[in-house]
Amino acid sequence: MILVLYSMDIIFWQIETQSLNFILFYVYFYYNFLLSNVIGQIALEISFQYKYIKNALAATEYTNEETCRKMLVQTKRLYLEMHKVVQTFNGLFGNILLLMAIQCSLQILDFGVFLMEKVVPNLKVEYDALIIYIIFIVLDLVWFSLTQFRCNMAKDESLKLLEVCFNLLDNHSNTSDLNLELQALIQQIKNRPVRFTAAEFFEITRSTTFSIVGTTATYFIVYVELRSNDSSSWNHNNVTK
Repeated sequence: MILVLYSMDIIFWQIETQSLNFILFYVYFYYNFLLSNVIGQIALEISFQYKYIKNALAATEYTNEETCRKMLVQTKRLYLEMHKVVQTFNGLFGNILLLMAIQCSLQILDFGVFLMEKVVPNLKVEYDALIIYIIFIVLDLVWFSLTQFRCNMAKDESLKLLEVCFNLLDNHSNTSDLNLELQALIQQIKNRPVRFTAAEFFEITRSTTFSIVGTTATYFIVYVELRSNDSSSWNHNNVTK
């Protein structure tokens, strides 16, 4: 896809007009694609681990109490280890996710400014550039959305552990020792929830992409209002002169 877009630019804009910035833009775009896939794949592996822990614990629902107790101890240990993994993930990729979100926002805002400044006043549309611009924005949002979706998958799998714990609590309601172990695990999950963050500025959730688009739309509306006020002031000054 990236090579096709690069070829389209060369065909439509001619090779003589290309610059180092043009080539670097595509290098950056490819780097962003790779980075999104790497982060998303790591988040997916984390979700698989939580799913494995959940399934292993659920399998003890109809076993004897001793087996269930051993699995609960193992689950508490594994959950703590996975919590450290998520913290490491946030430390490694939190700033990158923040920059990716900012970059998506700036791409959309820049596209809006491009329409306001170049297309609307002249009523002239360069369809090839417009199409490539839109494809870039859509792909950026899709890649970021896939990353956030996989992060949210890991969070959902961790929360399903609570459902398994409550089911075990219902099935072993007559055993006080086992109930204490289950309540301790439930408390541990509640005290250490799975949170993927963008450098602690905001949490990566299922609606993060929509929040980015909504925030950017607000900025664009402010820009349009300021530009409209500046134009009105300039016209008013010319009339008074």
